[in-house]
Amino acid sequence: MARDPKDPSKFCSGYSDSPDEICWYGWQKNSLTSQIGSFKIDGNFQFLEHKNRSQGVDLVAIPIRFPEDMIVINQMSIRTDHTIPSQVGSEIFIVGFPYGYGFNQVMPIWKRGTIASEPLLNESQLPRFLIDANTNPGMSGAPVFTVARRDMFLVEKKLADEINNPQASALDLIDKLDPEEMRSTTFQGICLNLVGIYAGRVQLPEFNDLNLGIVYKLGALSEILQNPVIAQHPFPHY
Repeated sequence: MARDPKDPSKFCSGYSDSPDEICWYGWQKNSLTSQIGSFKIDGNFQFLEHKNRSQGVDLVAIPIRFPEDMIVINQMSIRTDHTIPSQVGSEIFIVGFPYGYGFNQVMPIWKRGTIASEPLLNESQLPRFLIDANTNPGMSGAPVFTVARRDMFLVEKKLADEINNPQASALDLIDKLDPEEMRSTTFQGICLNLVGIYAGRVQLPEFNDLNLGIVYKLGALSEILQNPVIAQHPFPHY
């Protein structure tokens, strides 16, 4: 982050110019080798911003076209569980790259925290809530998940494919399950639910860091995609 998110016309301490490139990391489907790509940020660079950007909604959407041979993981592919509640004290994970650091350079870091404000209400009259978490610069834009630990069991791939088939009959699937095998393979797994996008920390000049992060609700991102406002980079690198 080179520019001050509260006042983008100014640079953060230690930076003297706007960033000119955004990098992405992924995995090739066949070889599972890591691949790095990027796109330039210049005067022609466009993105989608929220209709209330002028009121302080610090959230944008950037379209990225990945190569066809790339593995793309999103909230649909990990089968997020919308039944996981979001309330004050709920455990959350922020998945990103603190200070640009990643495991083996390409894998994100999972930072743990809790919801610190009532998520049904808006913080500072904006569509966001607060989290209590040890987050760092470089994590802005990271997805935020609530988490639940639930008993799971292992099945063969053929049966797993049948279970994941939305057309399958629930009664037929139950008949195919072996209670003894279920008991012998049961383990506690983690289920996730995407609830928002991390967007920096609460900063109060007169106090030390409150260790509170800001999360824009998932509905705010949906509003960007449903009512897009096309914008251009106001401070491009030259």
